[in-house]
Amino acid sequence: MPTIRDVARRAGVGLGTVSRFLNGGSISEEKKARIMVAIRELDYQLNEVARSLSTGRSKSVGLIIPDLLNPFYPALIHGVEEVCKAAGVMVILAHSAEDKARVPELVRDVTQRGVDAIICAAGPVYPSAVSVPLVMVDRVEGSVPFDSVATDHEQGGRSAAEHLIARGHTRVMFLSGPEDNAGVQGRWKGFAAAMRDRGLTPERLVGERLEFLQGYVLAATYFQPLRSQPGARATAVFASNDLMALGVIRAVTEAGLRVPTDVSVIGFDGIDAGDYVTPPLTSVAQPTLELGRVAAELALERAYGGYAGPVRSVRLRPQLTIRGSG
Repeated sequence: MPTIRDVARRAGVGLGTVSRFLNGGSISEEKKARIMVAIRELDYQLNEVARSLSTGRSKSVGLIIPDLLNPFYPALIHGVEEVCKAAGVMVILAHSAEDKARVPELVRDVTQRGVDAIICAAGPVYPSAVSVPLVMVDRVEGSVPFDSVATDHEQGGRSAAEHLIARGHTRVMFLSGPEDNAGVQGRWKGFAAAMRDRGLTPERLVGERLEFLQGYVLAATYFQPLRSQPGARATAVFASNDLMALGVIRAVTEAGLRVPTDVSVIGFDGIDAGDYVTPPLTSVAQPTLELGRVAAELALERAYGGYAGPVRSVRLRPQLTIRGSG
């Protein structure tokens, strides 16, 4: 197997020049070209372990997400990996299984693996628990002491309510996920404000998880007893996420009601599965891929780009996607 000395000999440069090239140092364009030719001709493979020992950097980033089964997260992961791959950085994935108590443990575990930065989508992290740059993504609670990127959940909730009100609905039920979820709270805040602005009373049912079964059970419990009493029930549902909204459509249909004729349904996230139900799901779509890209860019700037400035807070606008359900 060729070594760095073989590359230097083939390129006709010193060992230190090759080392500077491999570690991103400044060398002339002419020498850089000769080294690249030598690497290709020799099929030289850089030993990343050795490089990490010499530079103190592993060229890896940890990514902590809350739920591998939620179809919202693959696009976010893809966005992170797209940016990291282009920079030659590996992504190490960890999963909290929607258990906030595990987040500090996972932060410690991925840090011990030598990552140069962490991107966390699973909930709050205390500064004292982090020894590398950290970026919060998606579930950002208020003002945080880290760089963060999230959707403007409040604006998303407001746009859902305004859309349903414009369609003539005066009783709209917000099907809530966990109340300690920052995104859910933002959606509720925007939704409730828009309803009150129009002199309407926001209604709310609270669930424990952001999943299909939770949406189904909550909606079935609410609509089944009222299926023959249209004046006693909400005529529209805004669900905290698309998975819950899909459960609502199933429950409403089983109650003998029609979507959207009897009950309009709107979700939040914009997952692909919303296209494949009948009727297709109207949803407030998050820019999920872009969330991952921006989070990765912030993390890499802290870890490798020399940025040591003030905490940055990025908020991206969601987009209401109108389909057949509401």
